[in-house]
Amino acid sequence: MALLQTINPKISARGMLGLSLTAGGTVSAPVLQGRLEVKNTFVSHNDFPSGLSDLNGILLFDQNRVQIENLNGTTGGGTIALTGFGSYQNGVVLMDIGATANGVRLRYPPGVSSTANASLRLAGSSNSALLSGEVVVTKLGVTPGFDLGRIWRGASARSQ
Repeated sequence: MALLQTINPKISARGMLGLSLTAGGTVSAPVLQGRLEVKNTFVSHNDFPSGLSDLNGILLFDQNRVQIENLNGTTGGGTIALTGFGSYQNGVVLMDIGATANGVRLRYPPGVSSTANASLRLAGSSNSALLSGEVVVTKLGVTPGFDLGRIWRGASARSQ
């Protein structure tokens, strides 16, 4: 996992990966067979408010497809579980990935703390994907002096 830090210095990672993989084919038509086992890993990125810890699971590779057999971890004091698959065909990534979160706390934007449960699905391709699902905020807190108008103005300026 520490190799991720050499690829991108904004990433912090530790833990163990077990990889058994046979690779063949071409870049445009890869043929992969094997499995990746994730054991007690931690991954965070400087641009995201929370990292993933206690990440455990198995990903299976079959030709141009990767299947998430199970992948579970913790973030923000709650649990997260991922399921689904991704595949690569003719230069396009196809995906159907589900995520469930329970009791996850997020401290974003600055001055806001929320805890939520969620059930989300990302399906489609790298050209056109749809994120659907439900997020239920169970707790919401703001610090004294928090200026919601300033956040809205900043978001409005970035979208223009």
